[in-house]
Amino acid sequence: MLGFEFPIRTRLLTAWAVASSFHLVSCVNTDSLVTSIEESGALNGSSSSNSPESSENEDSPDEESPVPETVEPTPEPTPSPPVVTISGPAALSIAKTGVTLQGSCKSGVSVSLSGTGLAAASSTSCNSGAFSVGILFSTNDGTKNIIASQTDDTGSSSDNRDFLRDSTSPVVSITSPAAGTSAKTGVTLQGSCENGFMVSLSGTGLSSPSSAPCNSGSFSVDVLFSAVDGTKNIIVSQTDAAGNTGSADRDFIRNNTAPAVTITSPAAGTEAQLGITLQGTCQNGLSVNLSGTGLTSASSTTCNAGSFSVDILFSDADGTKNVVVSQTDGAGNIGSISRDFIRNSSAPAITIASPDALTAAKSGITLAGTCTDGLPINLSGTALTTPATTTCSAGSYSVPITFSSGDGTKNIIVSQTNGAGNTGTVNRDFVRDNVAPNLTIADPAALTPAKLGLTISGACEDGITISLSGAGAAVSSPISTTCSSGTYSVAVVFTTSGSSTKTFTVSQTDQAGNAATASRNFTRDAVAPVLTVAQANGTSGQNGLTVSGTCEVNANTSDTIQFSGAGVDAPSSTDCNSDGTYSANVIFSNGGGTKTVVVSQTDIAGNTGSVTRSFIRPEPPVITITSPDALTAGKTGISISGTCQAGLTIDLAGTGLASPSSTECPAGMFTVAITFTAGEGTKAISLSQTDIVGNIGSISRDFLRDTTPPVLQGLSNDDTYKKSQSWAWSCVNAEDNCTYRAVVDQNATCTTCLNAVTYDSTVTKSQSSGDGTYYIHVQAKDAVGNESSVTNVYAKIDNTGPTAGSLSFAGTYTNSTLANLTLAATDTATPMQMCVIAGNSCTSCTDWETFDTSKSWPLTANTSNSASVKFKDSLGNEGAECKTATIIQDNVAPTITIGNPSSTSVSSSSSTVTYGITLADTYLPASISFTGVSLVKTDTADCSLSISNGTTATPTASLTGCTGTGTVKISVAAGAIVDRAGNQNALTTASAEQIIDVNVTAVNTYTSGFETATERSAWVGTHAYNFALDWRQHTGSYSAGVHPGYWDSDYECYWGETDAYIERSFNTRSGLVTVWVFNQNNDGWQCEGGTGDLALIQKFENGVWQNVENVPADAAWHSYTFSVGNSSNVILRFFASGINDFFVDDLSVPIQ
Repeated sequence: MLGFEFPIRTRLLTAWAVASSFHLVSCVNTDSLVTSIEESGALNGSSSSNSPESSENEDSPDEESPVPETVEPTPEPTPSPPVVTISGPAALSIAKTGVTLQGSCKSGVSVSLSGTGLAAASSTSCNSGAFSVGILFSTNDGTKNIIASQTDDTGSSSDNRDFLRDSTSPVVSITSPAAGTSAKTGVTLQGSCENGFMVSLSGTGLSSPSSAPCNSGSFSVDVLFSAVDGTKNIIVSQTDAAGNTGSADRDFIRNNTAPAVTITSPAAGTEAQLGITLQGTCQNGLSVNLSGTGLTSASSTTCNAGSFSVDILFSDADGTKNVVVSQTDGAGNIGSISRDFIRNSSAPAITIASPDALTAAKSGITLAGTCTDGLPINLSGTALTTPATTTCSAGSYSVPITFSSGDGTKNIIVSQTNGAGNTGTVNRDFVRDNVAPNLTIADPAALTPAKLGLTISGACEDGITISLSGAGAAVSSPISTTCSSGTYSVAVVFTTSGSSTKTFTVSQTDQAGNAATASRNFTRDAVAPVLTVAQANGTSGQNGLTVSGTCEVNANTSDTIQFSGAGVDAPSSTDCNSDGTYSANVIFSNGGGTKTVVVSQTDIAGNTGSVTRSFIRPEPPVITITSPDALTAGKTGISISGTCQAGLTIDLAGTGLASPSSTECPAGMFTVAITFTAGEGTKAISLSQTDIVGNIGSISRDFLRDTTPPVLQGLSNDDTYKKSQSWAWSCVNAEDNCTYRAVVDQNATCTTCLNAVTYDSTVTKSQSSGDGTYYIHVQAKDAVGNESSVTNVYAKIDNTGPTAGSLSFAGTYTNSTLANLTLAATDTATPMQMCVIAGNSCTSCTDWETFDTSKSWPLTANTSNSASVKFKDSLGNEGAECKTATIIQDNVAPTITIGNPSSTSVSSSSSTVTYGITLADTYLPASISFTGVSLVKTDTADCSLSISNGTTATPTASLTGCTGTGTVKISVAAGAIVDRAGNQNALTTASAEQIIDVNVTAVNTYTSGFETATERSAWVGTHAYNFALDWRQHTGSYSAGVHPGYWDSDYECYWGETDAYIERSFNTRSGLVTVWVFNQNNDGWQCEGGTGDLALIQKFENGVWQNVENVPADAAWHSYTFSVGNSSNVILRFFASGINDFFVDDLSVPIQ
């Protein structure tokens, strides 16, 4: 229900503030009290007197008008007490004796001055609110407290401040340099001082005054002396904040004249080996400093009686040496002089060029060499009887030397000395020799015979060439050789002509010319010994032959007979008997055939006589075994074949033979069966043939006796499933030379399965098709026919993909973006893999993953989603089936639309109102059960609710038996409908409602207004809808059908200099307001002078005023509908523009 309460206040606005403030003035009559109140805010309606709160609190239907306030006269102001302050100087200001005190005060009242800091109390006057007076501090330095005060009939005031009295001068001193210090242009002045004050520098000794800071109690500053050498006085001082000054001064010496220093000796260019004694003049009292590139290191010496003398060493390396001598006085002035000397540590270059060292001479030599011009050459040494000299001409010398007496080594020394005392010297040893070399012929003995020549050797003197000559030599010129380690040896060739006696002479001449010779005769013999062989060519022997014959016996012939040649096993020898015969057994070389034998004898002169014979050694028979190979096995024996020498019997023997036997060799071939001795193992068999001369040809070979079956290896059961299986096997003993037979089937045993299979060398077999357990059956046979037992092993084959596959979603519909897939498949080869892809086909399946019974699957929103899967086992076998599952993803909630009611108002309980309802969703449930509808009611309104067609998508809600007053509409709760994917509808409320007014009769569309307070109060608490509220001026004519209504003296009028407005508040439930405005141009009631037109409508919402409509001044009715939210209280303003008051023609406000 909507109740109205119309606030009535009488308040006259008499003034408006300009810009950012205005004054609210209430006026009742000419003697009313006018109160000015400052308020902030431009013309936006933000007045404290017209806020919603004030309207609610102050307005009431029966509110009386306020009583005007009485204006009282303004009283005289009360005199103020004195206030005195000290403004200067600042607290703790420093002064020597006093300060000028300043401050503010009360004019006309004397300012009293006191305090422990004053020499004596005093006072001063206060003029124009200020005072200024000079004061003297009390005695003694320290803090001085000063008090200023004023007192009169209204009270008293005082202020005080501390100052500092300081009459002690700063302590400043000069600590360095010492007084009298000399300097060329200035010094670095240092000293102690008082922190916080600059140090000032002055005095006649300064080029210009300056200053320096004092840090940590000290100062340091570079100062320049004033011009002209001499005494320079410098003053340092400090002045503190109180004006106290402390100072100190010191004298220094300005000196710009350098000391005089000279070098008097040695003269410039003087040569010396290592150094010199340097002398010169100097200035007494100053050190003499020595430096320069010519010194090994800088040094110093003293100046005594105006001179100095000092030994110096030159720097390394010969050449010019510059030496600098200097003196530096106390002011830093330097006097210096330099001189060049020459360092020469090189001795003169002198050599002995000839003769060579150890040259031998009988009495002396001529000595020659190179030298340094201008210097005499001195000769000495043990080789000379007395020393001698000679000259150097053009860099060389030559001088004859006679050795001192006695053979032996003679040393000669040659030397030169230059001006620096450097001596160059060289010496060499020579030999004085008067003895001839010791030369002999030691071998061969005299008259030794030789065929062509011989080697002569003997003793000699080392280092001297030996010459050999003589009539017996085959060469015309002498033969030369060397003497090594006191001996020599030289081969000579005899001449072929002349006498058989050959004479040779050897000679040596030493370096000194001493000569020695020796001679010997030898005999030339070129006739070989005569030798015979008794055995004729072609004589045969089995292994060798006894060879005999005649030989030569004499003194010059050897007794030894040599046997050699390609036909002998090894060279051998025998003696020649004294009767001139010989005989020896000669062994032939291996192999049959012709054997060449050479028989020889050599005489002492080297002549050899020889005879050659060709003998015959017959070949032994050749027998071979061509089969079987060595170590061939046989059970009890074996058949042997081979080649042989036809016509000779073959003998069989050996430890492996059961008994010796023989066979014949027809046509060079043989075959014979043999029986092994008992027992397993190696059996040695030998075969041989013997020829007529006893030569034996033989051969042997080992065979094996084997009765043990072979053993298979490499086969075992395999329980792992595979797509294919390969088997490989072998015999444990490779020497068995096994052959094999094998069959693959699905039988666990094999009784006759191998009977039809032949043995061969195949050692592998495979199975690559089929499924299940496959067996391989293998048997081995060795080379001698022993058979193994059959070996049976199995393997598991799988060439079929997984079966019994399935794929499913948990349900047909879902509102989730993820769904769970359930998967199943079986296979023997695990673990399996799966490939899950979107869609209804598996043709593009490439992404395989480990099999799992569940998988989370993303869904595309609001559509049908399919997934397909294939399965694959661990061997890569893919299942033939492609399984597919489908689910619908739907996250769109069902919508419920409530239509407009069949009637918008109900005034009778017998009336029926219906709402058409529409349920919309792509996937509504198959069975609809529509519930969750409720009433939304206001005030006392109520109805009975029923649903029809609740199992369809278009149910109907019916309202019957309505009672009370207010509004009713229907609402459907959230979740009333759940679609197949589980989505629920949102809360839905009908946009239109029914106005229920069954108990109270509605007022007319337009009321006649409220002309009296009684009429207004009659409406309080009532319910009314679709009515008009008229606000009009007191008199005038109205539009047809609109009854005039007014409030006598009950108006609100707010006005200012440029704008005026009228404001009203009321309640609404729907939040919609329609305003009817009749704006009659320049006509109507006014507050105070002037006329104007309605220009603007505003509403107050969310704490601010908002413009609603601009209203034309056309003397016509206009309606404006606008939202005011759901507030139960609405405030409207109607503005007039361009005047300082406001009037209302006609306002009609229907409340929706």
